Parts: sequence; C-alpha cells; structure tokens
Amino acid sequence: MATKSGTPIGPFPAGVETDEQREEYDKLRRRVLWKMPSGLYVVGAREINYTKLPQGNWQNRHSVYTHGYGFTAAPANRIVCGGQPFFVNKAKGAQVWDVDGNGYIDYVCTWGPAILGHAHPKIIKAVQQAAENGTSFGIPNPYEVTMAKLVCSAVPSVRKVRMCNSGTEACMSAIRLARGFTKRDKIIKFDGCYHGHADSLLVKAGSGALTFGHPDSAGVPAAFTQHTIVVPFNDADAVKAAFEANQGQVAGIIVEPVPGNAGLYLPKRGYQEFLRKITADNGALLIFDEVMTGFRLAWGGAQERFGITPDLSC
Repeated sequence: MATKSGTPIGPFPAGVETDEQREEYDKLRRRVLWKMPSGLYVVGAREINYTKLPQGNWQNRHSVYTHGYGFTAAPANRIVCGGQPFFVNKAKGAQVWDVDGNGYIDYVCTWGPAILGHAHPKIIKAVQQAAENGTSFGIPNPYEVTMAKLVCSAVPSVRKVRMCNSGTEACMSAIRLARGFTKRDKIIKFDGCYHGHADSLLVKAGSGALTFGHPDSAGVPAAFTQHTIVVPFNDADAVKAAFEANQGQVAGIIVEPVPGNAGLYLPKRGYQEFLRKITADNGALLIFDEVMTGFRLAWGGAQERFGITPDLSC
C-alpha cells in the first residue's frame, strides 16, 4: 500500500488489516515522526506530509525484544506502541541516531534527565570520575546529600528529599505519604495526566463525581482503582463535586501542573490557585507531579512559575 503521494507505508501491527485501518494508523504515525528538509527526523505531535519511517532489520533480528518496549505507557506515546519502534544507537547534544544511521532531533530528552543535551562534555567527565569510585552501592553516600540540598535550594517548598528510581516510584511514594498523613484513602487525579504505571493510577474517568474510575489497562483489577477519582483538567466544578461527594475521604490531589502526556495544554488562569485552596479547605494535600516540568518551566519548577506552594512534589 502507498499514500496518495506514492510513498509506501508499513509494516502494520496485528489487527491493522483493511485499507481504512491502515490509512488511520498512518495518520496517527505521521503525528509522531516526520522528516525535516535537512534530512533529520523529528519526534513530535504535528501532522504534515508523510515520510516513510526508517524500518531497519535490527529489531526483526532480535524478536525476543518486545516491540514498543522502548516507549512508556504514557498517553502521548501510546500511538506508536505495538508498531515498529526505531532503536537508538548514539546521541549527542539535541540529536539521536538510530541503528540505521538516521538522525533525529530529540524533543523527549529521556523524559527529563537529558535536559542539558546528550553526552554533554562536563557530564561525561563527572560520570567518569564518579565511576572510578564505584557505580552502585545500595547504601547512602555523600552525593545524595549534596543533590538533596541542591533540590531544596531550587524548590523552596521542598524540606526533605527521598531519592527514587523513577517518576512512578516518586508518585507512589507521595500518594502513600498523603494517605498516611491524612488517614484517608481517596486520591483525585485528572483525565489525561500520567503519573506512572502503578495499578491505582492507570485509571480512566467514571461517569461522574459519584463514581470511581475504571482500569485503563489490562491486568489492573477494578478493586485497585476504587479509591481513585478521575475528573477533567481545568474543570473547577468537577473538583468541587468530587470533594462534596467524598467528604472527609480525600487524601489529596495529584496533578501535572502543566499536563504534557496528553498533548501539551495549559491550566486556566487561577486554576492552580483554586486547587491549592480547595485542598487546604478540605484538609487534603496538593501533590505536584513535576517529573516533566521540574527545572524546565523555571529553576524551581512550575510551582515557582505559578507561585504555588504544593504540599508534596515529585
């Protein structure tokens, strides 16, 4: 099969069989990857004339590797899962190159850690020096204290730091802390916001404030989501209704201050202030998931940019 311009497309994942299904799949894939005049491919979310995705044979020769594993379960990445992911061979600065030699501009930046670009000379030197003393201890070390102090100095709301291996772990820990502190079970989250792949957070909205969310992934029992309430982002009335329907039961609200996993969209003016007030008025905690916004929107994260002081930050 080919596009109207004659460019061949495919291969397609299982279940994409008819011309109509293939055309729809191609539209989705076009939004994720396109080619610039310079010859570089760009990862993003914009639809322009389709350019054939580099296929390569590496992943086909290594069928033990699950296709799509390199992409997270975040909504922004789901449309490429199950297809043919490209495999990165090296990276430098703002670019990555796949195993077939195709260059890409990287807007993902390892979802945060590569904020200074890939293979920055100073970072490479620091990693090499640290590795000379060992790479992993499983025991506290002075560098953890140094980094914790740096985080506290950058983000004034943070008084204590717990190191985690992933954003999922950080969000799980924050929610557990909120529940333990308030002695309550229910958590409010927002439709489209992604806080990791913990079972109780892979939830889609119910039919209203009086209903709980439903599992958004196979393998998640419905019972695991009974304490998660999902409401639309930027909808103050929905948040009010959720508190009214669950009086004295809500431990906290967890939110991406600027959601970036369902397409980038901004909070309405005054919305973050509203979340701060309604949580305080109801004895609940406000949790900012700044895995993506931290040190990006400002040195102190989105909370500095918006002038909001959350109770917990991830």
